[in-house]
Amino acid sequence: MAYNKESKKKQIESYEKAKNRFLAEIDKILVSISKPHKGPKLTQESIRNRLSDSIPKKWRSVFKFHVGNTLDKKIDVKAWVVKKKEKEFYRGFGKTIIFTDRHDMPTKDIVKTYMSLWTVEEDFKFLKDRVLIPVTPIYHHFGFTNKSSCVPVCYGAAIL
Repeated sequence: MAYNKESKKKQIESYEKAKNRFLAEIDKILVSISKPHKGPKLTQESIRNRLSDSIPKKWRSVFKFHVGNTLDKKIDVKAWVVKKKEKEFYRGFGKTIIFTDRHDMPTKDIVKTYMSLWTVEEDFKFLKDRVLIPVTPIYHHFGFTNKSSCVPVCYGAAIL
């Protein structure tokens, strides 16, 4: 397992932004339900869709909501944060679990190698973007549909 303070900081910021966005969306919906307004009428389905869209997929187990009708046929919206799940997420922020089959390497070397992968990705990006010769995928085809086309290719390769 690897730990990174900066990663934890970014993950907490991302989580807090998502939480604030969700709570702000609920406030907007509650205000629009309570006030008469022009425009399309809010339905249970439209409220559910708005709330679902405001929650990123990775946080859907933390943020919950319920949309229903009251006895006098008014729309009722309830939302909450599942504290147990929130604590679990907070404990995992900044941590990365690394699986490997290299049991001969020390743990520190494995983590150092994993954390340095970004340099390889940066190098490939540099090669792709800035090198004059474009790097494109190379496709290999095994077998020929026409056996006679193999003869000139094989003959040409033998001459070289």
